[in-house]
Amino acid sequence: MRVAYPDAKPGALPVWAGMLLRFVRDVAEGDHVVTYDRQRQTYFLGVVSGGGVLGERAERLRRVLWTHEVPRHALTPTTLKTLGSITAFFEVNAAAELDLRRNAHAR
Repeated sequence: MRVAYPDAKPGALPVWAGMLLRFVRDVAEGDHVVTYDRQRQTYFLGVVSGGGVLGERAERLRRVLWTHEVPRHALTPTTLKTLGSITAFFEVNAAAELDLRRNAHAR
C-alpha cells in the first residue's frame, strides 16, 4: 500500500488495511449493507448476494442486491451524524438502523 499511496499519512495505512481485511473476511452472503449516493442524497439498503470477486482492475467487489432506498431528508439528525462517515467501512448502530428501516422504500 505504501508504494501505491506514497503520500498517505503513516497512521492511515493500517486503518485502510484493516478495512480491506474486514471487507474480505467479515462480509458474507446475506449480510445487510448501506451506501450513500451524494448526487441523489439517498441511502441504499441491500443484501450481499455473493462472495467476493475481482473486478477488471483487480479491485475486490461484493455483489449486492439493492432492495430499498431512503431519502436523506427523512432521517433524524442523530442518524445523519452517525452515517456521516459512510465512505468508511463500519457497523451501523441499532438506532440508526431502525431509522433507516422505518424510512425505507422498496426499489
